[in-house]
Amino acid sequence: MIKANDVHSAEQRLSEEQLYDFVAEELAQGEKRTGLWLKALENSEGIEDRAKALYIKYRVQSLKDEILVAAGEKAEQTKKKTAEKPPKGDGAGQVVAEVLGVSAWLILPLLIIASLIY
Repeated sequence: MIKANDVHSAEQRLSEEQLYDFVAEELAQGEKRTGLWLKALENSEGIEDRAKALYIKYRVQSLKDEILVAAGEKAEQTKKKTAEKPPKGDGAGQVVAEVLGVSAWLILPLLIIASLIY
């Protein structure tokens, strides 16, 4: 029998893996957020390999934060439009997908996890 906690944990791991893949692609393209990179260098005492590992950790958290902020902004917009009929296919997953440039169905587990965590 599959337990809800097991499913939740699996979804969380898969969603987080997608974020790490996204960061790996950014790094492969030579993209780094300067502020996060400097924070990683500072916290690694200037050791480049440690800084890279910290940067990845910080960037994944930054993506999670961006997803939560986008979902919050979308919720506020939806609240303001309570009198209107909600548009089809324009949910929080779609907003996050637009922010990250990925398919909305990949983001849905992250939103579910975020709602459970926060």
